[in-house]
Amino acid sequence: MNRDGEALSRYAALVRDHPSDPFAARAAYEIMLTRFRRGEWREALAAAPAAPAAENRASVVWMKAECFRETGETASARRAYEEVARECPQTPEAVQALLRLGELASAGGDRAAAAARSGKARTTKASSPMSIWLAASFPTSNPTARVSPSSSSSTSNSAAGSWPSTWTRIFPIAWSLC
Repeated sequence: MNRDGEALSRYAALVRDHPSDPFAARAAYEIMLTRFRRGEWREALAAAPAAPAAENRASVVWMKAECFRETGETASARRAYEEVARECPQTPEAVQALLRLGELASAGGDRAAAAARSGKARTTKASSPMSIWLAASFPTSNPTARVSPSSSSSTSNSAAGSWPSTWTRIFPIAWSLC
């Protein structure tokens, strides 16, 4: 048995045999994390701890959102991303959740909402490399100024160039950092 498999079986035994043990929640988290890293989306969702420890809450909800997104459950993913952004606003996961919400809005054709979510991610006070990068990349105080809500034509913004050229050039980099 490989190391992940051995760890998973021991964690599962702890969760199954001693659900009230203080280490059971951490074991459930480790099961979810391992399944998530393996790309086993449904198994990761099934393993999600019902009541994660406070220090793991943002991570657990973020992984659930990503699993929902990967399995095509967009509405559930959106709700989970919104929960991370609302309930854990000072975490790096909140920044990533806001970016994902922007991505979902953009995919749905709502560029104004996408820009607003990305702008909110830029102003979130999380000390992650992503939040620092966003603050440097989008220095304007009005992120929606990059978008022309009345049409899809470009509008200039001295800080960010024009939509969509600057947005499409910068945004893929942000996704690779998530």
